[in-house]
Amino acid sequence: MTFAKLNHSAETALDNAWNCKSAELNLERWLTVCEKEKWEIPDGKLPLFIKLFGSSWYFTRFVFFRGIDILNIFNLPAFDEFTVDSLYDRLAQIDKNIVLEEKFDQLRSNKNEIMLQIFLCRLDEKWSQEQQESALTILAEATLRIILDFLFSANKKDITTISVLGMGRMAGFEMNFGSDLDLIFLFSRKKVHDQSLLIRRIQTLLRHIAAPT
Repeated sequence: MTFAKLNHSAETALDNAWNCKSAELNLERWLTVCEKEKWEIPDGKLPLFIKLFGSSWYFTRFVFFRGIDILNIFNLPAFDEFTVDSLYDRLAQIDKNIVLEEKFDQLRSNKNEIMLQIFLCRLDEKWSQEQQESALTILAEATLRIILDFLFSANKKDITTISVLGMGRMAGFEMNFGSDLDLIFLFSRKKVHDQSLLIRRIQTLLRHIAAPT
């Protein structure tokens, strides 16, 4: 498909893109790849691709990394339920037999898929800004729970001695895609058997959530 064959909806999306130049360049790259690989992209999905290409370099890169498989996310229906528990179950679809670093890699991939879904809901005007911020906050909480399970799987007693307080935007359910996580970890010295080990695990948690991905 070439620009000359774009339907009216795609042309309108291109004209109205937040960054028209970026949207046009990335669309040209995407259509070239699709033609080379013989990928079929439904015309009805192109406007959403264009909106994404013109608004987020991060998710544009994610689209090109996933290739045609990205359609699986674009084709997903709207969320039936968006709670910490429902997201936890989806994020937790990770091979339990792999090493910790690989678990974090899989978690990042699962999280990015859900983040993209949230972003698409906003681009497609299915969600308001407030709904997007609330969803990203819920996703952050579910991700933290998974990470704590990773780090304390060998000793479940330690995890029950920790309280994690989310401050700032997380506390106000106002997180966006570029928000930091402002966290405070509370624990009782009397209840922790090995305080230095606990601190090292928390440092590992902070190192991984600070990674650019």
